[in-house]
Amino acid sequence: MTVHRLILGNRAVIVGSPDDGLPTGISAPFAVLVPAYSEQELEGVLRRAGDLLTTGCIEFCCVGPEAERLHDALDDIIEEHGVLNVITTWHTDEKDACDYFVFGAGGTIKSLLALVSFHPELVELLALTAREN
Repeated sequence: MTVHRLILGNRAVIVGSPDDGLPTGISAPFAVLVPAYSEQELEGVLRRAGDLLTTGCIEFCCVGPEAERLHDALDDIIEEHGVLNVITTWHTDEKDACDYFVFGAGGTIKSLLALVSFHPELVELLALTAREN
């Protein structure tokens, strides 16, 4: 697994993929940025959602053209797990998604997990956001 780590002030963003296991160095609670560009990605995220919830995910930020659909499916999984305090958001605009993820997701939590390594443009936007602020 190729993992990138970005430091944003007192927050750390760990970048991986939905196919990876939970990376070392992530601590609960955390927020996760998940891709929604294809049916295959939606299925991959949905397979991992339960594990993410049980290990401390408190917010799912969906990005891509199928983000609203993924958001709705994650809401169903969250309800099934009975963790109704977990937040889901969706963004079709990549810049808006990265800005929200870096500055708003999870409030003041220190750990962010971006499962977008198959989308270098998103990794670059996250890195650019880190450099700008």
